[in-house]
Amino acid sequence: MAIVGRPNVGKSLLFNQLIEQKKAVVDDVPGLTRDRNYGTSEWRGYTFRVIDTGGYELREKDPVKTHIREQVEIAIEQADVVLFVVDGRLPLTELDYQIADRLRRSGKTVIVVVNKCDNEKHDEEAVDYFDLGLSPLFPVSALHRRGLTEVLDEVVDEYHLEKVSEADEKYIKVAVCGRQNVGKSTFVNYVVGENRVIASERPGTTRDSIDTPVRIEGEDYMLIDTAGIRRQARIKDRLEKLAVVSALFSIHKADVIIVMLDATREIVSQDLRIAGMVEKAGKSLVLAVNKWDLVEDKEVRARELRKQIQEELYFWESAPVILLSALKGKNCYKLFRKVKEVYSHFIRQIPTPELNNTLHKIIERRPPTSFRGHIFKFYYATQVRVAPPAFELFVNNREWVHPSYQRYLKKSLRKYFGFEGVPIRLYFRGKRGK
Repeated sequence: MAIVGRPNVGKSLLFNQLIEQKKAVVDDVPGLTRDRNYGTSEWRGYTFRVIDTGGYELREKDPVKTHIREQVEIAIEQADVVLFVVDGRLPLTELDYQIADRLRRSGKTVIVVVNKCDNEKHDEEAVDYFDLGLSPLFPVSALHRRGLTEVLDEVVDEYHLEKVSEADEKYIKVAVCGRQNVGKSTFVNYVVGENRVIASERPGTTRDSIDTPVRIEGEDYMLIDTAGIRRQARIKDRLEKLAVVSALFSIHKADVIIVMLDATREIVSQDLRIAGMVEKAGKSLVLAVNKWDLVEDKEVRARELRKQIQEELYFWESAPVILLSALKGKNCYKLFRKVKEVYSHFIRQIPTPELNNTLHKIIERRPPTSFRGHIFKFYYATQVRVAPPAFELFVNNREWVHPSYQRYLKKSLRKYFGFEGVPIRLYFRGKRGK
């Protein structure tokens, strides 16, 4: 189901309400949504995909608006049902009539959604929009969720949707993050096999976080392309701030984060910040070094990168590193094989006997030194959570576990159980709450 209409009629707000998430960036400024944005809506036991689109302007020649128009056209082609959104508080425009004509010629089922109808008076005025020559027509207020149930009932009752099982919606959720202009959208477009998102050398082209289901080598992924993240203090444009918030939200909802670096540029503080956000959010990580095709002395650059990652990204020393070229498609699928492997570690449950046997070996190999005159004793442990793996260790006093020894335990657990690219959480519980 695609949501289509001219700029600033409330398409993204309607999209957010239908999927019950604040996923698309919403603002009163026209032209905010640029790419197709996918979400899932559930109604009366049925599940269906919803596609948000940018403002549809058929005759504009501006390059960005031309890209937006192409994205809208693809969304119309993909959809079985099109929600044509118009502004119920304004008279119909020539552009509304042009879009209506385009949708009639598409052969798709079209539902006219007259948005911003906040009361019964607006409902009565909505009949004017039958002039578009399309039906059915529903007055709604996306802001107040008014009239949305009627639209969803129409979709479910009239258009022969099939119930989708939960298994059909199981994806490994992968967010592609990084600072601006490192090639994230080019990577997504290559993997998906189409111009799924706008790719441009102009920084800041991507604003929304875009979800794209894709099947790679037999595995289902939900691929999330995000806006380039810059330091908040340096973001003056309010819309760009909203895009950064959306990118950070994508990190929190994903399973595996691909942090993309630029092989032609040094690792900078913003790269560290992004990797730190991933660690803080408790997500697994794969480092992708893009634009490798532009590197002349690859052997020297590879050594430099390894040294930089060890020194600068020390808290992610376990993260796998893939050298790739999104433009040429080099190693893109190798990257996904590593993503799949890291995800298997992310959700791994260690049997309690195996965990305890391993921890006893780890501690015997390097017994703890005294901490402020005290030596902690380990009794047993259990895994309390996956994604990320978290372990509760029962000791004599949790205050006596030196931070350096905690790091040793994490590193050793990673070595024994292969938690490559996965954060490990350790919680210590002492006797009588100590």
